[in-house]
Amino acid sequence: MLSARHRLFSYLNLERWQVLPLTLAALAGLAVAQWQPEAVSGWSIMLWPLLALLMFVSFLHLDLRRWRRSLADRDFLLTILALNFLLLPLATALVLFLLPADPVIRLAVALVLLAPCTDWFLAFNLIGRGNPERATTAVPLLLLGQVVAVPIWLMILLGSGQLQSFEPLRFLVVFIGLFAIPLALALGIRYLSVGRPLLQSTLGAAQRAPLLFLLPVVFLVAATQLADLPSDSFSQLLPVTAVFLLWALLALSLALLAGRLTGLSIPGQRTLLFSAGSRNSFVVLPFALALPFGAELAAGVIMIQAMVELCLLILLTGLVPRLIR
Repeated sequence: MLSARHRLFSYLNLERWQVLPLTLAALAGLAVAQWQPEAVSGWSIMLWPLLALLMFVSFLHLDLRRWRRSLADRDFLLTILALNFLLLPLATALVLFLLPADPVIRLAVALVLLAPCTDWFLAFNLIGRGNPERATTAVPLLLLGQVVAVPIWLMILLGSGQLQSFEPLRFLVVFIGLFAIPLALALGIRYLSVGRPLLQSTLGAAQRAPLLFLLPVVFLVAATQLADLPSDSFSQLLPVTAVFLLWALLALSLALLAGRLTGLSIPGQRTLLFSAGSRNSFVVLPFALALPFGAELAAGVIMIQAMVELCLLILLTGLVPRLIR
């Protein structure tokens, strides 16, 4: 039987290098769509229940019993909230000026950059020697904060007129079905697992295997959405990659500055950088897929951001401990 330490090491290695299997899943989806386009056309219906399952597994990391602990270090808490819901949205406003005029691209970029991550953030923060306790206790506030802040910032950055063209009622349906319900189920099951070892071990296994749920989602998005992109869309997506890299540089610089100015501990400063460098790409993906038009292009934008982010986080796990010490 593997020791707990070895299981943790294996899990973190899987998290760290998941960019390779995710890339292969996307390429496989594109290949199958080209090879069997008739069969793929009916697969999109499977995407929504898989997304709901992925959201449920992602939300299993939340532990509201630690809510009060998050208030123990108020300097860290206020800094990470100000970073994610004030400074980084301002950085997003800057890079939006560099994007093509396409409203779908602008919405997708804003949507993914405004939402702080609550999943990869934990794993890479641990690998990069951040503060795992502070990261874990901050996650509920980051999740609930983005529910309030993201719609407000979208209204500010894009304007109410542009948002109305995307039929906001669709977003409400997605929010209830693929966010609120999976969140409530995850929190309910975590509550019921207290004092039930079998249920706790099952939940622990699910928490350590998000990649198993993410791979089919990436495969289906590539097969049913990205494969339908017109050829000229790829020329629009190329500058988006550069914008994501520029935004990451701005975000990491702001996180580094915020950590130094507030006098956070070394692990706390590292955690700020990992929070700035990770976004909730696959949590906002359902909202992009619900667009009345341009869903394929929006999905392509978010998939690009996810891959750029994963490569960046892999680099940060080695750089951050050397940069902040």
